[in-house]
Amino acid sequence: INDATGAGYTLKLHEVVALGEGKETIGKARVVVSVNGKLFQGEGLSFDTHEASARAYLDALSKVTGS
Repeated sequence: INDATGAGYTLKLHEVVALGEGKETIGKARVVVSVNGKLFQGEGLSFDTHEASARAYLDALSKVTGS
């Protein structure tokens, strides 16, 4: 995502938890990125953990840019 956006942010935390049990459960991802010493948190939900992680990272980036 950093390559695609041109962002040079540092990932400080990445965690994914299941919000239930079984194959059809939703994954919740949380990330924290560091930008010039400030921390920004993002969260994402999806049935696919990779998608949830991407959503969380983009959520954090949107907070950096104030969008």
